[in-house]
Amino acid sequence: MQTPWRAAAALALVATLWLTGCGDSDGDTAGNEAASDSDATTGSANDSEATEGDESGDTGASDDDEGETTEDEAPPDTAVPPAVGDDRTFITPFDDAPAAVVEGVEVSADALFSELSNQLAAQQASTGSTAASADTDGAVEANLASSVLSELIVSELAAQELDERGLSVDDDDLAAVREQIGEPPEGVDEEFVDNFVQRQAQYEALAGDLTDDAGDTSGLECSRHVLVETEEEALSVIERLEAGEDFTEVASEASTDPSAAQNGGALGCDVSSFVPPFAEAVQSLEVGERSDPVATDFGFHVIEKVEPSESDIEQVAQQARQTVLREWILERVESAEVSIDERIGTWDPVSGVVAIGTPDPNAPQIIDESLVDGEDDN
Repeated sequence: MQTPWRAAAALALVATLWLTGCGDSDGDTAGNEAASDSDATTGSANDSEATEGDESGDTGASDDDEGETTEDEAPPDTAVPPAVGDDRTFITPFDDAPAAVVEGVEVSADALFSELSNQLAAQQASTGSTAASADTDGAVEANLASSVLSELIVSELAAQELDERGLSVDDDDLAAVREQIGEPPEGVDEEFVDNFVQRQAQYEALAGDLTDDAGDTSGLECSRHVLVETEEEALSVIERLEAGEDFTEVASEASTDPSAAQNGGALGCDVSSFVPPFAEAVQSLEVGERSDPVATDFGFHVIEKVEPSESDIEQVAQQARQTVLREWILERVESAEVSIDERIGTWDPVSGVVAIGTPDPNAPQIIDESLVDGEDDN
């Protein structure tokens, strides 16, 4: 069960890491598995949806920091330009200043480079190589350092928010996260594991406190089906069900849906992923009702509307927590007072990430590239 650790090694930003790494360590929830397995038979409509959580774009660095340099002013003595090689920018470890200061709290350079070292160990264990992320002299690729430092900054903001709310995580919270992420790869320091678990538990606790309820399940449209090739076969299925045969068994035996043998025809609760005739049929039914044969390009369906399962309800609750946490992060990073060591980059409060490099103080600060693209249209 290494998916969360691969996510960590890939250095996703904290919101994405929380959603894809620790939100559900075994992959999709039961409802999503049913929907994804049956895409071939119900026609997924979600292929074009953008992945939520990718809120950071190509944004410029903030120019709000004090002590703005002029064109002729030399950088501070501590600001050693990153080494460059193979068209990539590298940052050499340092220990003479904090990597960042977050609302007056230092994120030490030692903490950053220790985190990077262990992230690289996780990457080595998962992919067999760190060639794209570090050079032979110990310098770290700048994008990698930026991602890790961004994660540490947001996690510090989350920890501060928990303190302000009088909340903390306990041993049960930590144990739950450890169970989700599984065993870490070999070569990863135990302290790194502890810190990783602590951060994920804090996100869970904060998201739970930010969420007013468990998520609205009133709009869930949950269903299961039996798919056959002809209308006559569909009518035969209906006769079997009306005679009292178990739906799951009939679906496992008769359905041409490849997933039916494993899930008994369960499709989850997202009607938006279904072709219109199927979705309309689900929406027209009451819980417990079955449809007449419904024709689609895949064949004929016998559909039954069902109550949401525990996993369906938990999925809705998890999505609610994910959404509110994401919104909190975006709002908090914009208002936070954060400064970054110039050897790494500058803080972009709009996207909540560390922008690599020190910008030219005389150059315009582009916050939203789309605004530039649209200038000619005004």
